[in-house]
Amino acid sequence: MVVAPLSWVVLVWLGVAAPRHTHPLVYFGFIFLGAGGFALLLSGAGALTLRSRAITGQLTPSFVTGIRNLVLAMWWCAVIVDVLGCLIVFGTAGRGGTAPLPSGMTVATPVIAVLTPALAAATSFSVRRRYR
Repeated sequence: MVVAPLSWVVLVWLGVAAPRHTHPLVYFGFIFLGAGGFALLLSGAGALTLRSRAITGQLTPSFVTGIRNLVLAMWWCAVIVDVLGCLIVFGTAGRGGTAPLPSGMTVATPVIAVLTPALAAATSFSVRRRYR
């Protein structure tokens, strides 16, 4: 749950620190990467809801199935939007006379793109294994 807001802070920093003549589509790539962070946030919220219901003993099979499907869907969403975000950022930066990406952006973009689906996969794996 902490990584999702942290990824948004990093993406806002990348957007603000972008060079002056950065291609406008790079910002849309950052938006896609932010959507991966949002998917991670929703996945974590679903897992916390499931855990709080398990503690109070209010689990029903349909509720568990719904949360398991939510967490799996958010993992797929994180994978897809992060791949699209990386393709957009690295495909448009430096094209058509625009400024290339600085080294901080070049490192932070794939780190975010790998970190959010990896943590969403860990959440999905733990929810799917723990609550059968």
